[in-house]
Amino acid sequence: MKTLLLSFLLINTAFALPELDSLEVSTNSCSENCIELSEVINRVKTHNLETLESALSLYKARENVTLKVGNLIPQLKLQIITEPWGLLETIPHLLGFLFPSNWFSWKESKLFAKAQQYSYLNFLANQVQTAQNLYYNAHLIASVESTQQKQLQFLKELFKVLEQRELDGNVAYEDLELAKSKLYQKEIDLTFTSQAKNEAIFELAELMNLQGPWRPLEISTLSLKVPQNEYPLTDIKEEILKKSYQNKAIDYLLLASQYAKKVRTWSFLVPDSEGPGLGYGLAGSIRLGRAEVEEVKLKKQKFELALTKTLHILSSQLENISEVYEKASFGEEAIFNVLSTLREDFLITGAMDFNDFFEGLESLFGLQYAKLLSMHSYLEVLSKKDRLLRSIPEYRDLKSYLPEKRDHRFKFLSPEWRENKRIEKDIRRGVLTLD
Repeated sequence: MKTLLLSFLLINTAFALPELDSLEVSTNSCSENCIELSEVINRVKTHNLETLESALSLYKARENVTLKVGNLIPQLKLQIITEPWGLLETIPHLLGFLFPSNWFSWKESKLFAKAQQYSYLNFLANQVQTAQNLYYNAHLIASVESTQQKQLQFLKELFKVLEQRELDGNVAYEDLELAKSKLYQKEIDLTFTSQAKNEAIFELAELMNLQGPWRPLEISTLSLKVPQNEYPLTDIKEEILKKSYQNKAIDYLLLASQYAKKVRTWSFLVPDSEGPGLGYGLAGSIRLGRAEVEEVKLKKQKFELALTKTLHILSSQLENISEVYEKASFGEEAIFNVLSTLREDFLITGAMDFNDFFEGLESLFGLQYAKLLSMHSYLEVLSKKDRLLRSIPEYRDLKSYLPEKRDHRFKFLSPEWRENKRIEKDIRRGVLTLD
């Protein structure tokens, strides 16, 4: 009797179900053609087409300051004067500094250029966060793909065992067909996931303005963290406002709009001004200037209100993400115990309700995805918090990526410039030789 029981156990062990340990959650791994997150961020700062376009806007705003300075100093403008009063039209070009609106326009352009500079820095910060979010999304999909590959391998080994047992008459044909359908379903899921991963990587390559081949690129492995419900983020609003580039840009826009109102007020003194002359229309122009000031003030209020909403959303997300991770971990442990019991019973008795087993597998797969999603969502929330506080090096060095300023001073007024020119001239004439 003992010999028969031992033989039965040996046969069952030979055709046992695959180990459940092979179904542990797997994160993305990469060995070659890997894109690092730091590489993505650095390239976005310098090569992204939208970044370059924003830099041009800053350049134009700076050059506009030069244009306004030109209205203050005498300038030559050739024109034919046929009437005596035509001399009045030349006064703004020769004596532009006499007109208040030219001074106010110059100050307005300087303030607007400053606002544009902070807008550019704010845009760069947004680009960094966009790069991080796209990278985390690509890493999530790659981790799901890796986990699904392990699940598919498990189902293939399971199908082989059931196929052999069906030939021996120990497993019903319906159970074998059920296993086959689950195998095909997982293969289809893996195909869709692989396509989603490729699209996520292509999106990153576009953001980087990458010129090389996109196809073999892969996402590097990230260190995932267990989600923690931190302190309420609404407590850091004032700190964010002090550091915010967008808030500073709005402040400079407000100052610029106040000078724009003064330009409207005094523009009637300039003969070729586009503004209204001294009359009824001037009052309407001044009121329009005041309305533009109020519009900028409303922008500031809208920004602060949007920031409040964002902080509340992030606080709520942190709370929910940590709760989801905790429940998914408990659920994963519970369903592992159930599947282990079913597997052990099958090993001993050779009998199992495969509907229960496959239903348990589906629950396990869903809980594993919830864990992966919560860990990556936690990374995204932390990246948004870092973006608002500019608390990591990727945000603290943004000013070094500002386009180089042109020196608008007149170099011929500089004694050093004149002396250098004399030296160059003497060298060309042979008066001065260099050893």
